[in-house]
Amino acid sequence: MLYTSYFGNIRNLPEELAVVSISTIPIKGWSGYQYRKLAPKAEWISLAKNGRTEEYKRLYMEMINCLDTDVVIEELYDLTDSEDIVLVCYERPENFCHRHLVSEWFRNAGYECEEFK
Repeated sequence: MLYTSYFGNIRNLPEELAVVSISTIPIKGWSGYQYRKLAPKAEWISLAKNGRTEEYKRLYMEMINCLDTDVVIEELYDLTDSEDIVLVCYERPENFCHRHLVSEWFRNAGYECEEFK
């Protein structure tokens, strides 16, 4: 199963989940998995912080729509050697975050992906 969450929730995640950062810059001291193909470009982050989320979404979706979801899934499973993966970044679930776009992108391709509760 594929999930999304945020760094602040890592301590609440079951140990059997492989945690993968999809952030541009992981939290300080992060030594876990990273999958940079789903990380937004650093210059886009200021767009979202300045209320330009639609522009951010457009740029981000253009980027990930160039990727093959099947290949991304395969690479994530190869990276973690796990069937249960949680993709993490910074924002709390109620805030705008690129991981919500990633989750929708996976679902549109037929994969189950939801915020870990």
